[in-house]
Amino acid sequence: METWVALSVNPRLAHSALAWASACTFQEAVELAGGLFEGTVLRGLRRTAALLGQAQFAARAAGMNCALMEQAWSAMMRGMVGSLDDACFEVADVADAIAQPHPIGTLIRMHPAVIGFSQRKCSSQFKATGVQLTDTLAGLLDGRISESEFDPLPVYWHGGAWFTLGNRRLALWRLFAMHKPGQHHEILVRVASDREAEQWNWKDNFTTGMTRGRRIKVRTLNAYIGLSASDTDPFFLKADLRRK
Repeated sequence: METWVALSVNPRLAHSALAWASACTFQEAVELAGGLFEGTVLRGLRRTAALLGQAQFAARAAGMNCALMEQAWSAMMRGMVGSLDDACFEVADVADAIAQPHPIGTLIRMHPAVIGFSQRKCSSQFKATGVQLTDTLAGLLDGRISESEFDPLPVYWHGGAWFTLGNRRLALWRLFAMHKPGQHHEILVRVASDREAEQWNWKDNFTTGMTRGRRIKVRTLNAYIGLSASDTDPFFLKADLRRK
């Protein structure tokens, strides 16, 4: 067992990551890795940044302060080309191997921040009723509308992550959670099948693989809704939405 661990684990890469985050040169980081190829070291650094990015998303979803994680991620991404959106999902090539955690048809509760948008853009109004997204949000905030009036949000497991088949509703629930800071607001979701995703035309409609559905653009309003208030257009966070 000791031999297997010695051959399979190279802790020197951890020294490289710490040194890189502490502002050493890339050559110095490579030397600390103890003979690993430069490409292997670079990939290790980016995957460390990916892990820190995922930790940020989890912390935000739980309502935690992630300032230190943001600093750590920025230190790791020093000199690299990329953003939080793409760096966080460097691990996507291994995510496909992660089994779907819940059976098809299961009804469970999830925080809207852990569900990704499946499209880059959406309309500002609901197709079935024609009601504006912001008017529906105002109704939820002042109690005129109840969560029970909505069907469970369909979510689809793809590439090791959850995505929605109802982008406007996910936008609504993310905004509702942002207006209720400090509250752990989970919504009822239903696990969709491959057939349902095909009927939704997943192959052509799914356009957020690179960003993992972090945010969506509301067309007519030309404004974005992200994972948290910090990456969401202030228009959606105005206090007067509650009084509409």
